[in-house]
Amino acid sequence: MASPAANLWVLLGLGLAGILLVSKKLKKAVREDFGAFIDKLLLLPPPQPAPPKAPHPLTGLSFAVSDVLRYWLWSSRLGQDA
Repeated sequence: MASPAANLWVLLGLGLAGILLVSKKLKKAVREDFGAFIDKLLLLPPPQPAPPKAPHPLTGLSFAVSDVLRYWLWSSRLGQDA
């Protein structure tokens, strides 16, 4: 039978190894694109007009794109709950 000190070292070693494996797996799982098959599209704002002119009317606004597609008489929400 092993001594209690040896058992403690084994438990500490296994615990440390488990923590390292879990942290490595979590780092690997979180990626910038989250594993999706998408192409990144970076939209840059148009250049500002010369100083005497007013800025573009949509400057500073954010927009979102929905995935609602309309077919002949019905609509599809591709992955969204109604």
